[in-house]
Order: sequence, then structure tokens, then C-alpha cells
Amino acid sequence: MRRPSMYKELNLKEGAGPEEIKADYRKLAKSCHPDSNGEGAKADSGKFMRAHEAYKGLLKEVTDALGCEKAGGASDFRATEGTSYVFIGENRAGLDVYYDILLERPAANADVRLNLPWTRPEACPRCLGQGVTLSREGNGFVYKPRRCERCGGKGATEEKTRLRVTLTPEILGRGKVRLRNAGGYSPKNAQRGDLVIRFEFVEKLPRDH
Repeated sequence: MRRPSMYKELNLKEGAGPEEIKADYRKLAKSCHPDSNGEGAKADSGKFMRAHEAYKGLLKEVTDALGCEKAGGASDFRATEGTSYVFIGENRAGLDVYYDILLERPAANADVRLNLPWTRPEACPRCLGQGVTLSREGNGFVYKPRRCERCGGKGATEEKTRLRVTLTPEILGRGKVRLRNAGGYSPKNAQRGDLVIRFEFVEKLPRDH
């Protein structure tokens, strides 16, 4: 798909940034919901797939040009060890982290198992969450604070891993699930936020091949 066509597919003006691209893509993706145009209406899966391809292409171009990582830090498409889904993006409110994803509607009374990317934060074991360590000056017995080399002064370390989540039919009916203490972490006051997974249903997801 050519660049002008990608902007047109997402109803965007040239020069839009990552957040605008994600926001407009989410609006289009939600319009593919089977119930978005009235009960019993069918989702426009062709439109969704074109929008998905445009979204991937534009987001890659923009993030590469800005020299930053892919928005959300997660793949747009996952089918490994769980249900396939499209990852729209990640947002934060304080220590709480919000994942927005798209799912194909499961069969009645069926569970959905997800394998999500997750960055697990922990208090730095070297500085114990303080961000500084004490370093001896010269040959004396004077110690001065120094930025922790292990965590770079953040007070916390991060480990990229996977989070396996099972969504029951009851949870799927609510449209979101809150995972306690799986969000951000503040080492100074030892507080943890939650991870909130919000999901929308579409008739069919695109396939990455």
C-alpha cells in the first residue's frame, strides 16, 4: 500500500504522529464491531484489514523516523501460545497500565487465553529502590551517595516477559479485566499499579502473512 493511500485509509493528514495514528486506527477498528451498525449487522472485515495494513505501515515509518521503539512495546499481532489478537496500544494513568486489544468473538461459553507482552518492574536489588548507593571516597572512611549503576538511578529494574491471562465468558462480557499489582511500580513508596486489559471484538482479524 502506497503512503498517500495509507493516510487516506486511516482518514489522517500527512505528518500525523504515532498517537494520532493509533487513535484513528482504534476508531476504525471499533467500527468493525458486529454490533456497531445495529444488531445483526456484519462487520466490514475488508475495511478492517486495509486499515490494519495502513496502521502497521505508517506506524513503522513514523516510529523509525523518530528513532523510537514501536508504540506500546508489543507486537500488533500475536498467535503464540494463546488466542490471536491485535494489540492497539498501551496507555498509562499514574501507576496503572492500560492495554487495548482486538479479539475475534469467541464461541459461546468459551474461555479466551492470551499470551501478552509484559515488562515486570521490581525494586533494584543493589540500591533497594533508592536509586543511589554509597561509595567510599579515596582511602578514607567517608562514603558519599552515587547513582546506582544497576538501575541507572531509577530505583527499579525491568524484565521483559510474558503474561498469560484467561478471560472467562463473564469477563469477556464486561469488556475489560483488571490485574492487580501487574502495572507500574514506584520504588520510593513501594506501590504497585494495576494492569487493565480492555478489549473490543471484531468479526475477523488480519493474518500476518
